[in-house]
Amino acid sequence: MPAAALPILAVLLAASWGALGGALVSAVPAVAQAETPATPLRSLAALKADGPEFYLHPLEQGWIWQAVESEPPHHVMTFTPEDQSQRGWTDALLLGVRRGDRRPPQDLLAWAERQLATQCRDLRRSGLEQGETADGWAEAWRLFSCPSRRVADGSTGQVGSGQVGGGVGEIRLLRAVQGERAGYLIARVWRRPAFAADSPIGQQEIQLARSLLTAGDPCLRDSLRSTCPFYSSMGLAALDDAKPYGVFDVR
Repeated sequence: MPAAALPILAVLLAASWGALGGALVSAVPAVAQAETPATPLRSLAALKADGPEFYLHPLEQGWIWQAVESEPPHHVMTFTPEDQSQRGWTDALLLGVRRGDRRPPQDLLAWAERQLATQCRDLRRSGLEQGETADGWAEAWRLFSCPSRRVADGSTGQVGSGQVGGGVGEIRLLRAVQGERAGYLIARVWRRPAFAADSPIGQQEIQLARSLLTAGDPCLRDSLRSTCPFYSSMGLAALDDAKPYGVFDVR
């Protein structure tokens, strides 16, 4: 090949590789810019007292609202793990409000104990614990044990002396909190096959339940001294005297 043709060939090759390279570059998809992950939604249960007072309780992942019982002034919301049914649950979180009830927490527990005694022939209880929350709300605690609950016909499910039949027993860790305009009864409940003496729930699980029950507290939503978190405002606005309970998602 004549030497004079070499520069021309070099130019042609460069142009060809440039065109090919351009085609390859344009075929590679653009790398997406990393997006900041959105803050996940959380479920917040709320109870409304009179006026600007509410009780807020963030729900643990996997717990769902199953039912509500309303017998004014008492309203109770029932939550269970999502794999348990409304009627056949074995684990529950109960959030209750007694609107207008300003009794001290130990008296609220005494009222709750009388209700439980109608469902259990041999109701047992722990000693009374009293104190205050971090925000200064008075609270009291008791652990109740019912070896065998009464069923619809009034029987207990126990047969013979010391022999446990096919009934259902219950352990209930109950926390009472005194608000300014209402009393609150918050419970972690375990239902297990009827038992004789020893509780089927260990101390480690009881301690975990205490952490679950202290996740919520009363708060005030008004212009003078609002203590409810700002992200709850929209959801709380939907509650009223006719329906003083609800669950909504917040970020």
